Amino acid sequence: MDALETILAELRPRVREWYPDADPAAELEVLEVDSRVVAQVIRVRVVRTAGPSTTLIVKAGTADQAGDPSDRPRLVPMTDSSERRKLELDALRTVEARLAEVGDPGFQAVRALGILPESTALVMEAFDGKPLHRFLVRRPFRAQPALRPSALARAAGKWLRILHDTPPSRQAVRQGTKQEIVDAFGAFGSYLAAETDASHLETVIEAGVEAARRLPDPLPVVLTHGDFAPRNILVDGSGRLAVIDLLARWQAPPFEDLAGFLVALQTSRANAATRGLLFGRTIARLEPAFLSGYYGSEPVPRTAIRVYELLLVLDKWAARANRNRTLRGVGRIRERLIEGHFDARSRLLAHRLRQGL
Repeated sequence: MDALETILAELRPRVREWYPDADPAAELEVLEVDSRVVAQVIRVRVVRTAGPSTTLIVKAGTADQAGDPSDRPRLVPMTDSSERRKLELDALRTVEARLAEVGDPGFQAVRALGILPESTALVMEAFDGKPLHRFLVRRPFRAQPALRPSALARAAGKWLRILHDTPPSRQAVRQGTKQEIVDAFGAFGSYLAAETDASHLETVIEAGVEAARRLPDPLPVVLTHGDFAPRNILVDGSGRLAVIDLLARWQAPPFEDLAGFLVALQTSRANAATRGLLFGRTIARLEPAFLSGYYGSEPVPRTAIRVYELLLVLDKWAARANRNRTLRGVGRIRERLIEGHFDARSRLLAHRLRQGL
């Protein structure tokens, strides 16, 4: 029996537990199998006798779960593949309970159903939406107010604030002191100096270290998403948001998730390959909306957010430099363009830190 059949065999009896009104004679319909680096994502339709059918998302391990085994520096430590699905289950249930408390109709929780014991696959209900980045870089013709890019960016900031205001349980704390931030800049600087030919790297690292030393000590920490990027935020036709792929494994400074959203906009493959020309101006207009959704009328700690933006750009640059060691030909040329975008972006952020922008 192959892996997919094993998962379906495990899933069938559990579906009857989760949905007593599921048609007992109906077969589960596999809609899609998407193999990714750290998980295989399977969409399965469940036919129900009462009400519409339900689509489930099943996340299972892949044959190669190791991901990137290199010793390059990382801002966020890797999570062991055997832990990921349990962490995600707990995080989804935490968010579901929190959103029920808040009661905001603009947000929808992704309902986590459970983990299949043999395959250790995570099962959750699908949310009928598209990734946020599809709405942010193209303005729909006569879009309803809830689907306008600025409104969606503001809603993303508001959702993130709800997560960060969620009382943590026993998550470990990382980057709770400014010395840890200073050390991270040093690690990225050393690695990139050895792997790239960036000529301004030393001044970039110096700007980051100087700004990090101005941060409060200890740093505030919150329950974090860990990869709060537009690709992990889904939007349905009415503008409701649901957030996926969260582990909530750590307490860390809130600036990491805030910066993660902004950096993900700027360093998407399409935007990076065109040195920021494709979506750059559009994205710049979304930053104030996103931050206002998070902070409201509170002052925005721009230096702290910029410090983390720079760290995340260096982190992504280091990851790409590590992957590009063996590339040749056209692929290498394209990746050099993307690395050039990281170089230019890091210099811009260093300038902003020096100028207090």
